[in-house]
Amino acid sequence: MRIFLLAILALSSSLQAQKTIPQRFLSVEGESLTSFPFGRSTSVRYQQYYGPSYFGTGKTTIKEIAFRPEGGKSFKKKGVEVEIRCSTGPLTPEGVSAVFSKNRGKDELVVFKKRVMQLPSIPATTKPAPFAYRFVFDKAFTLDPTKGGLLLEFVVTSQQPGRHELDVGVLCQSAHGSFGAVSCKGSNGKVLRADVATRALLYGKPLVMRIQDAGASAALVYLLGTKESGTWGGFQLPLSLEKAGAKGCALLTNPVVFLGGIANSQGRGLLTLTIPADSRFLGFWLRFQGMALDAKANAMGLVTSGGAKAQVCGPESLVRVLAVQLSQSSGLKEAGLAPVTLLR
Repeated sequence: MRIFLLAILALSSSLQAQKTIPQRFLSVEGESLTSFPFGRSTSVRYQQYYGPSYFGTGKTTIKEIAFRPEGGKSFKKKGVEVEIRCSTGPLTPEGVSAVFSKNRGKDELVVFKKRVMQLPSIPATTKPAPFAYRFVFDKAFTLDPTKGGLLLEFVVTSQQPGRHELDVGVLCQSAHGSFGAVSCKGSNGKVLRADVATRALLYGKPLVMRIQDAGASAALVYLLGTKESGTWGGFQLPLSLEKAGAKGCALLTNPVVFLGGIANSQGRGLLTLTIPADSRFLGFWLRFQGMALDAKANAMGLVTSGGAKAQVCGPESLVRVLAVQLSQSSGLKEAGLAPVTLLR
């Protein structure tokens, strides 16, 4: 019985230590693929950065890394001469440089000594494929995520010709929702509607906010906030505008930014803005409310919509830097990309 319990504890510990990045592709095929670093016929220098947010706040010891092939494809057995190094990389994806040496931490460690690794033959499998490419480290590496992210560097000295493509997940789906309730009809008899039209909010990329059912050519206000409850300026949210003469209307979020626009002849307005290119926005909830000037609707001459919100889902805190000549000091830097990775 004691041996059985110890085995269960050991299995539990192993499962807890296992980490899939990005987690959402654990049992879902990614939308893309990459031939780096094992699907070429040349030497390759390849750095892969994983942001510290994937590792929590405590130290993580890594003893093995694995990748999975692109699902639904078959690959022949192939020899690859490779060395793998680990170190603590920059604190943020923005800190990753196209210059290889600038990304390496002082704790750089050769975790997989240079040797010829035989990549297995892969039959065409269902999607996603299993993690068939496994590299058990000669030396474990311990990462302190408070000091930076994980930097893996693959030095492929040579490799046999042949395809071995890895599964890559690039897209994300933002969570969307609504908040607050209004019964604030305009002079056209309709309640203003607002929503975030962009399905995947990415920091550094544009998003589209939409207002509908306003009066033709009405002046519009796009109100951006950060919360939907609590206090703002000494007032409690949501704040009813009935005393101001707008029955059924309310301020639903703290007004951090006001932006203006004009509705088209169908009472519809679109506004495009760009989320700052800063990974700290990952996971941030954008809250949005629409307003329209309508002199005939009420004494305040203003109608409001219900609240809409959407969460910034990407890009992931991943960066890769790659070059096909080992002598190159810098390479092509691509943000938000990594093969679906299993760490143990």
